[in-house]
Amino acid sequence: MPIKRNGVSWGVAKELSGLAIALLALLSEHPMHPYEMHQLMTERGEDRLIKIRAGSLYHKVSALQNAGLVEIVCTSREGNRPERTTYRITAEGVEALQQVVYDRVAKPVNEYPIFPLAVAELHNLPAEETIQALRSRIVALEIDERTYLAHRDGVQARALPQRYYLDLDYSLIMIRAELTWLRATVDQFQTGELQWQ
Repeated sequence: MPIKRNGVSWGVAKELSGLAIALLALLSEHPMHPYEMHQLMTERGEDRLIKIRAGSLYHKVSALQNAGLVEIVCTSREGNRPERTTYRITAEGVEALQQVVYDRVAKPVNEYPIFPLAVAELHNLPAEETIQALRSRIVALEIDERTYLAHRDGVQARALPQRYYLDLDYSLIMIRAELTWLRATVDQFQTGELQWQ
């Protein structure tokens, strides 16, 4: 059952992109300027969840300000550096963040990833190319798995509570599930169980 929140229309929360959600989440930690947001997201490896580009980030912060979800705290300058504007999340921004996170977790939505479509069309490739493609994906995902494990180990070494890296656990489980399917499919090719013309 969706949580009813005051002050924020679901239309505002529903339109929040992945980058907007990540920025609101950062600003819920403490006020910061866009350059700091970009550095922190990169340092935390959030580029595995969303595309992070400095230009898009500055544009999105401005859009969040126009929507009343963030506001300017101050503008400062250090030495010869350009002015930096520090933002904080508003009460409406907190409500929108909570609403969109709740809704996106509670209600499954088909996001139409390209990989299942490519799998559905694998029959268009010769068997040798299909096996080669599957094995290439296995190698790439094994590298991803090691990267995620190292990242999780690094987070755990800093003694952060697990609630801050649930996404890493989820991603590892999804990678491992896909690896299980890929390896089983390659095995079916090798045993002849999977017939290919």
